[in-house]
Amino acid sequence: MADIIRIKRSDATSAPTSLAAGELAYSEVSGYLYYGRISDGTPVIIGGKALKDKLDGLTSADLSDFAAAVGAVIEQASIGDLSDVDLTGAANGQVLVYRDGVFEMEAPPSGVTTFIALTDTPSAFTGAGGRFVKVNTGATALEFVDGVDGGTY
Repeated sequence: MADIIRIKRSDATSAPTSLAAGELAYSEVSGYLYYGRISDGTPVIIGGKALKDKLDGLTSADLSDFAAAVGAVIEQASIGDLSDVDLTGAANGQVLVYRDGVFEMEAPPSGVTTFIALTDTPSAFTGAGGRFVKVNTGATALEFVDGVDGGTY
């Protein structure tokens, strides 16, 4: 014979005051299904007729309102609100770097910022329109060429 599993239930109270860890309960007064939080048995709503009825009653306007509300929260959010981000002294043009468990703002690394500023590339784009970049024969630098192996693109 199969075992019968019963869920704690009530038609007199809207929510259980406490549950054993993992215990289920249903209130016909509130229409919610609860489970007991594992850490302390606190009742947590996980479903039930009341939630189903709320979902059934949603309209596209409700979803639009929800999306707008979420968007407003996101717009107001700042990366500085995070506990592991230090924006002290942050300024325009800086980059966010993760170091030793904390995000910090600092100046971007210095160095070359354009292709032609590299030491092993042509020094200008003049006359290179429509040309390709190729490693030179000595494999020591890059150069502009008309086509790859004599072909065209």
